Amino acid sequence: MDSFSAENIVSKANQDASYKALFAAPQMMRDLICGFVRDPWLHTLRFETMSAVRSEYIGEQQQQRFSDMVWRVKAADGVTDIYLALEFQTRPDPAMPLRTWTYSGLLLQQLLGHSARALRQPWPPVLQLVINTGQRRWRDGVDLASRFWRAPSGLLQQPPQHQFVLIDMHDELLDNADQGDNLFGILLQFERASQTDQYVQLIERLGRLLKPDQPLYRSWLNWIRNRVKLSDRNQMLSDAIQTFEELSMNMKRVFENYKKQQRAEGRMEGLSQGLSQGLSQGRLESLSLLMVKRFGPLPADIQQKLELATDAELKQWTENILDARQLSDVFRPFN
Repeated sequence: MDSFSAENIVSKANQDASYKALFAAPQMMRDLICGFVRDPWLHTLRFETMSAVRSEYIGEQQQQRFSDMVWRVKAADGVTDIYLALEFQTRPDPAMPLRTWTYSGLLLQQLLGHSARALRQPWPPVLQLVINTGQRRWRDGVDLASRFWRAPSGLLQQPPQHQFVLIDMHDELLDNADQGDNLFGILLQFERASQTDQYVQLIERLGRLLKPDQPLYRSWLNWIRNRVKLSDRNQMLSDAIQTFEELSMNMKRVFENYKKQQRAEGRMEGLSQGLSQGLSQGRLESLSLLMVKRFGPLPADIQQKLELATDAELKQWTENILDARQLSDVFRPFN
């Protein structure tokens, strides 16, 4: 079958690393926000001002916490900073609202420090985005408030407010994935593709959007190569590939070789089955002839019993007939 099995996904560590390499490019974040986050105001951010922010946090107890990726970008006014924090998840996590809430607090602590002046000014907003890249759809909640027990009245009736934006790679509602110039949309389609020609078409679209001298071009090459293994033979796309054109040709060639190998194995399997069936049929005819010579014409129920017999039964009954005194002796239990 001309398809890529879900069982051939690379390990979690390689998968996370390849995603992070893709989203180290501002263009990927811009296309994610503008194409798949339903907030028109966010679409007005000045994405040309994006810069990466250190995503390693040191808590007050000196413990280290890591977020996958954090970007700083200017709002439309050119003054206000907005922080975009990105997390990649290979499986749903019911603790994700708490994790992202914690990351936001640690990030703000790192940004504001202990300056009274900074702490009294409006704090910069942090938008937490979680991309579910795993095989299972996200069934858990995205807001912190829903996880808390609430008192019937009073101060504990209102829990803390926080939520993250979920981008589920397998959500059918992401109907913008066919936008030809949106790189995150192309990424979604790669995740859903199963046929070789689908991959080739997507690679051709990337070739029209990216230039070979762009770092993102190389990141996409590595992502595709690390994303896909062909069959259970672990035939990887060549590391020597330098262009999308070479990638397409290599993918076609490797998969054609795989299909030829599968066809050859199918022919060998068919030949083996044919030989086995031929031997069984020959054993049936020989046993029937011997039984007729020893005991005369066979009753209909005995003929049917022989035709429905397994090869092992036919072999045993052929041995039994050598010393059988009557017809029933042929069918005595195996030794």
